[in-house]
Amino acid sequence: MRLFSCPALPLSLYCVLTSARVIQTTLSDGRPQCTVHASGNQTDDVPTILSAFDACGRGGDIVFPEGEDYYIATRLNPVVNDVRIHWHGQWTFSPDITYWRANSYPIAFQNHAAGFILTGDDIWIDGYGTGGIFGNGAQRLIPRVWGEAQNRD
Repeated sequence: MRLFSCPALPLSLYCVLTSARVIQTTLSDGRPQCTVHASGNQTDDVPTILSAFDACGRGGDIVFPEGEDYYIATRLNPVVNDVRIHWHGQWTFSPDITYWRANSYPIAFQNHAAGFILTGDDIWIDGYGTGGIFGNGAQRLIPRVWGEAQNRD
C-alpha cells in the first residue's frame, strides 16, 4: 500500500490523499492529469478512483499505470466530460456475488446488470494492450451453467 509518495513539488503538481492512497495530479498539455495508484491487498480502490474522476474527469486525463491491479469491491458510475483515460492497469472486480447481485446497475435493454458504468460525453479510452477489466464473471457464470447442464441429463 502506498501511503504518500510525492517529493517536494512544483506548483503545477500536487497530491490528493484519499483513504491512505495517493492520486498524483500534474498538468499535461494544460489539462489536469490524475495518476491513480492501486492500494493492494484487496482493499477497495473505488473511493480513490472516484476521487480521480472528480478531480480530472472534466477536461483532464486519468492514468492507471501498467502493472497495477485495482480492486473493485463497490459499484461506480463516474460522470465525465472531455476525459482521456490511459488504462494501462488492470481492474479486478471482487468475487462477492451477493454484493453484486444486490448493488449492480440494471441495464434493461440488455437484460443484465453492471458494476461499472461510465457516463458522459467526449470519452477517450486507450488500454495500450495492457489495461483491462477482470470481472470474475466465470465465478458467477460457471456454477449456473454447470448446474443447468447437469439438470438436463
